[in-house]
Amino acid sequence: ILVAEDGLVNQKLVRELLQKQGHRVTIVGNGKDAVDRCSSDPPDIVLMDIQMPVMDGLEATKQIRIHEASSGGHVPIVAMTAHAMKGDRERCLSVGMDRYVSKPLRAHELFDAMAAALGHAVAGTRVDTDVASEENQQPQLEDRVEWHIALEAVNGDADTLKAVLDAHLEETPRLLNEMHGAIAAGDGELLQRAAHTLKSQLRLFGAMAACELAWQLEQAGGSQQFSDAPSKLEELERRVKPFNDALAESPIPGA
Repeated sequence: ILVAEDGLVNQKLVRELLQKQGHRVTIVGNGKDAVDRCSSDPPDIVLMDIQMPVMDGLEATKQIRIHEASSGGHVPIVAMTAHAMKGDRERCLSVGMDRYVSKPLRAHELFDAMAAALGHAVAGTRVDTDVASEENQQPQLEDRVEWHIALEAVNGDADTLKAVLDAHLEETPRLLNEMHGAIAAGDGELLQRAAHTLKSQLRLFGAMAACELAWQLEQAGGSQQFSDAPSKLEELERRVKPFNDALAESPIPGA
């Protein structure tokens, strides 16, 4: 399985979930590397993030499909996106992706999407359910550690969740620093990408108010509107620090 994902937390989550099901996993951090790997050593299936540096997942899928048109074959591609916006699924499918799953990733939804893309059951899958759409969900805007939601995402595996949590705590300072640098430099693309990554991680653990601020910063980066970004980032940091402290200090159920 080839996983194209630049976020450390989602890399860790997907690797842990898939390796525990016996799959061999290769991870790349951008779409160009995914295109190169598919050309040189085609995997059985690709899990493709949408928003990545160098080349995004939509363009990477286009390039893979163009190569296949001349060389033959068809590698199944499952989109992974935290956008959860109306029309995202259609955009993913229009460029040649086979299935779509929303972040924060949940194990059974990921396995279902893989099974549907491959046309057969994947170990750990529940083939009687459909990939959940999050387009119409309205999160409660509070920051509260939700271990039951996070555990559901990893099929109840406390060890996997511990690894994902450690990755989140390690990556958060880097993402916040990237956002500071992006705002100072007027780099909308970097601000959008870093906020997008942090948003998905915060949502996984239940920090919905902080997630909303990260989403607003992601939108600011995408529209190149920086006037309110410093104050929003300051508020985001005020929320993230105590939340991450609570995550680090609160025992994971079953661990």
